[in-house]
Amino acid sequence: MGRDKVIGSAPALRPRMLDNSQEPRLLITHRDAAHVYGVCSLCEHRLHAFIRDTEQQARLLLNRGFKQHCRGRHEMIVSIPTKVSAPRRSTRVAADVLIEVLGERFAYAGETITVNLHGALVRVAAPLNPADRITLHVHGTGKSAGAAVVFADYEASQFGVELDHPENIWGMADPPADWTLSES
Repeated sequence: MGRDKVIGSAPALRPRMLDNSQEPRLLITHRDAAHVYGVCSLCEHRLHAFIRDTEQQARLLLNRGFKQHCRGRHEMIVSIPTKVSAPRRSTRVAADVLIEVLGERFAYAGETITVNLHGALVRVAAPLNPADRITLHVHGTGKSAGAAVVFADYEASQFGVELDHPENIWGMADPPADWTLSES
């Protein structure tokens, strides 16, 4: 229980746990040069997000992952106020699409949970790491695209991936209107 991780010269923050009657909260525990780390106040589920451009963007990804965790684990939708507001680039659509995730030394079968023109939330049984470069292959369309892993929830085997170039590789027959801008 008393395992405080030391980052630099200061110990990482130990989150204060709440009782189960309270709403879950995302508690930011620490950051390093490449990641922001957090924990769920109810179940101590650990999350982290890769700092790709800015720490604020990484915190937004961490918040999104936390919301997904709460929907699945605590059966509730959690509203998390954020100081940073980044507009969604394209509409998310719930879709169960069979995929293959290919890396330099691996190939894993998986499925999507949600998709949009810029990426997806995928479920893969093997661990991917934020910043991993991958290729996504969609079996139903035969299309492939380069992507980067931008979020990891290892407990749920869910990973956020961002496509290198916005594209409907998912085979959505009637995509949302904001998907048509970059489609070929």
